[in-house]
Amino acid sequence: MSSNDKPTHQLCPIDNETWCKYNLSLLTNEMYDHDKHFHIPECVMSFIKPVFKDLSETKLLERFLKGNTQNQNESLNNVIWSLIPKRTFVTLPTLKFGVYSSVCSCNDGFYSKLQVLEALNLRPGKNFVKAMQRLDIVRVKEADKKVQELEKKIRNKIALKRKRLEDMFTQSEDPDNPS
Repeated sequence: MSSNDKPTHQLCPIDNETWCKYNLSLLTNEMYDHDKHFHIPECVMSFIKPVFKDLSETKLLERFLKGNTQNQNESLNNVIWSLIPKRTFVTLPTLKFGVYSSVCSCNDGFYSKLQVLEALNLRPGKNFVKAMQRLDIVRVKEADKKVQELEKKIRNKIALKRKRLEDMFTQSEDPDNPS
């Protein structure tokens, strides 16, 4: 926790456009009083700081490097509303069932429906099992295809930027050659 006695702003940017009011006050030779500004209480900070540390772990952030991330909540919402359209009124038990089914499908695919039936002591037939396996295979293939298409678009954008940079450097080296 930052205080007047012990300011902790070493990770904040130090320039004229910084969002850190303490560092800005150092640049403008003004006084900054930590007591006059809202700060998260230390007892609250002790609970939320580990969450932020976990969210900024390198292993977690590496998953987002290629740009093929879709907000998981948006994906889940899409599955829920495909089962239970927003504009159709349903009772609370129906809504709950749709949400439960959607969460299972998002987490474990269609195979989760087999697990639910088995938990209810119901034996699904061979055709049902095969159908769920096929649906999972199709689901995974479609997801892979979307990722490949996205990666291809990203590669094309990078190649185009690289080509433009090369053209700019070529022009700056030889102004008589407009190529």
